[in-house]
Amino acid sequence: MVIDPPPVFGALVPASIRSSDMRDVDTDGFDGIDPILSPAPTSEGGTDDTLIRASVFIPEHREGETFPVILHSHGWGGSRETALATAPSGGLFNQITQTASLLRDRGYVVVSFDERGWGESEGNIRVMDPEFETVDAIAVLDWVQRNAEAGNFPVAVENGDMAVGTLGVSYGGGFQFPLGALDDRVDVMVPVGTWHDLRYSLTPNDRFKGSFANLLCLLSTAQSRAMFLTAACTGAALPSTRSAADIDALDATIIPELAQHGTNVYVQAQAAGSFQQRPVDVLLIQGTRDVLFNFEEALRNYDFYEAAGGDVRLLTDQGGHMNPLAGQTETAAGVPCGTVDVIGAVNDWFDAKLKGLSVDLSGIPEVCISLDEQAAVRMDGVQVGGAQSSAFSASVSPLTGGQVFVPLQTIAGDGQVIAGSPVFTDVTVTRPAGSLITPFALMGIAVQRSGEVILIDEQVSPVAEGTFSNLRVPGVGERLQDGDVVGLLLFDQQVQYSLVSAEAVPGGISGTLGDLGGLTDLVGTVIEVLPPTDPNFYDIAGTVELPIFTPDPADMLIRQ
Repeated sequence: MVIDPPPVFGALVPASIRSSDMRDVDTDGFDGIDPILSPAPTSEGGTDDTLIRASVFIPEHREGETFPVILHSHGWGGSRETALATAPSGGLFNQITQTASLLRDRGYVVVSFDERGWGESEGNIRVMDPEFETVDAIAVLDWVQRNAEAGNFPVAVENGDMAVGTLGVSYGGGFQFPLGALDDRVDVMVPVGTWHDLRYSLTPNDRFKGSFANLLCLLSTAQSRAMFLTAACTGAALPSTRSAADIDALDATIIPELAQHGTNVYVQAQAAGSFQQRPVDVLLIQGTRDVLFNFEEALRNYDFYEAAGGDVRLLTDQGGHMNPLAGQTETAAGVPCGTVDVIGAVNDWFDAKLKGLSVDLSGIPEVCISLDEQAAVRMDGVQVGGAQSSAFSASVSPLTGGQVFVPLQTIAGDGQVIAGSPVFTDVTVTRPAGSLITPFALMGIAVQRSGEVILIDEQVSPVAEGTFSNLRVPGVGERLQDGDVVGLLLFDQQVQYSLVSAEAVPGGISGTLGDLGGLTDLVGTVIEVLPPTDPNFYDIAGTVELPIFTPDPADMLIRQ
């Protein structure tokens, strides 16, 4: 047997951070690093290309040594990483963002780029349009490959292919799915706190998610936006905007446009036989308390990629998009899922999948649902619904004090959890006799404990007037105690679906929804929740299955 000799490497090359050039300016002094010019125009109907800016973190290496690529992008309101981070700290989004550049010192060429319209990239923001932002991301990979082939970057290119992983939070998670669908160079993805279908994110069950939509719009007021996005933000600020139908009435292009910018497009195309998702290894990370992109979005992505045949796993934690208007804050416990270290899982995932290292991935569960800051439950899949069906009915109005708790199940004994997706096997919402206002039920799964009613994971789902069957609402996770009463918490108004207003801010508002750092101050100074202009009266009845069960003690992951 002939054994190939080990490669012989040359002189030591120090670690460096390089940047892509401007159109006519060498920005970092390295020869041959040309600008990134995306063939997608700066705006719809335009003919010019679009300049995309990127930073490249190159590890210390010897000449001839090569590494996999990690392609990273930022959250909404943010920009690319340009300096090496310190050790990860803070909440989920902060730690993932800091981990990106630190992967350089684990032996990866990390490329962090500004999405169009943000940072130093040109172009109008189009919210991950496959014909614009995805074309930009493909152009970034093309640029990396050209420079690798020219010897500028220590990346191996074989038969036109590179070993590529993707990483990012929120908006930086959203770029990964269409890129992975349309560019076969992507081998591994780690999308964190991101969406499946923007229609569901912003108008779940046709109710407009007013407060977070307004926060997103406020953070883009100083940016160059596509016309449909400007129209959407104009409509979002109107007191009359309550539903998807109201948005359609303002501009019928908005919702169909957003409907093309998520994984849902590829689900539909595959069902129609016009697309086939190839297997991709995906580590999905989502916050159970995320009120913009909730657990259901991650579960839909999980189902799609798991069916495609890749190694797909889903971890949750207590972070994500926190709504400061609702008093939400990140936990102080970092980002574990019980005993599972999420950041360690990201590092191990890339090492095993991109480098082929003998890393034990058995510590990363198929599904890990966070129950609180200390505990999680490990599962082979997500439980949807439950064995027991509970009937309910209630009337809700401002006259009932704004909210009503409806008991469903009383917990006997300790050791049970609610972990998974509740399913309303049927639910009917009607308006009381004489009411002329179109009602929307607003409901969440709650637990009554020691006289206090706790909204689990702060998840609230709207239900429009009418009758619906097999309605899934966002998954939740909570440890239950003997004597707990699990039920529905019904609202006539709720801050997540309320209109917010902001004073004019010269130069727009800067910040990031990647970590919401500084946004609390912004909320305290320029944003207010407006009182409702449409009192909400409704009657609701139906049956619901809750994912309540007693897990095997070995599947309870509890940090001491």
